[in-house]
Amino acid sequence: MWKFFKKLKYWQKVILVSVLMLRLCVFSVPRYVFAQAVPLPVLDTDHDGIPNDKDPDVDGDGIPNGKDTDVDGDGQDNAHDLDVDGDGQDNAHDLDVDGDGQDNAHDTDVDGDGQDNAHDMDVDGDGQDNAHDLDVDGDGQDNAHDLDVDGDGKDNAHDADIDGDGTSNADDTNAGGYTSEIGDQGGSAEVGDQSGDVGAGQESGGSEETTQTEEATGEEATTESEETAVDEEEAAEPEEPVEPEVTFEPSDVQEEQAVETQVETPTCGDGQTLNPETNQCE
Repeated sequence: MWKFFKKLKYWQKVILVSVLMLRLCVFSVPRYVFAQAVPLPVLDTDHDGIPNDKDPDVDGDGIPNGKDTDVDGDGQDNAHDLDVDGDGQDNAHDLDVDGDGQDNAHDTDVDGDGQDNAHDMDVDGDGQDNAHDLDVDGDGQDNAHDLDVDGDGKDNAHDADIDGDGTSNADDTNAGGYTSEIGDQGGSAEVGDQSGDVGAGQESGGSEETTQTEEATGEEATTESEETAVDEEEAAEPEEPVEPEVTFEPSDVQEEQAVETQVETPTCGDGQTLNPETNQCE
């Protein structure tokens, strides 16, 4: 290498050294410096000088974003648009999906599709239905730590359908939205205290009451069957015959005999004979 360098002319050596120094400088500068030096393109659909993420009427059609069914005017209605307000952030990561100035946590129609959150099967319009969405209302809080999972204005403790998947808590295998099984679930079921104790308060509570009812019913059925069995056994046992009491009463003949026995026998004189039939002396 050194021999090769010595054979070079002066100007060639200068160029080579300059290239090596420049290359060294470029690779020594952290990449994030270049990233910051290149600004992201500013999206301004209606070219009014206000970027989409701050424009109350993104497409400039005279309809405020909160009432516009196609906020960014891209031809896709809000219900099917993965970036409703056209600010460059997809709905799944946008804290104000429809660009109406209300953050998702306080917006009654997060994705601006005309359906209020309470009746919307994909509240935040991120393409995942509520049943499989780990952050149903797109407020930046995962369901496991969100006190109003579906953003319908009702806290979980008083919401009959916590995750807004269309299935009531009583029939929902995962009402709180905490596991990926129903997307509505992604955290743990310990959400009890924060997500409205659904599982514990309404869902689990319901199952506990059902279990208690079933146990009570089972016990009653067992008691009734036992009583029936006892009655059948008693019916099967033959009754012991009752011996009638025999009362001995003296007959008329016996009474007469007794009376006759009590009659005194007369004493006959000389020459007289006792007639046994008349009991008189003759």
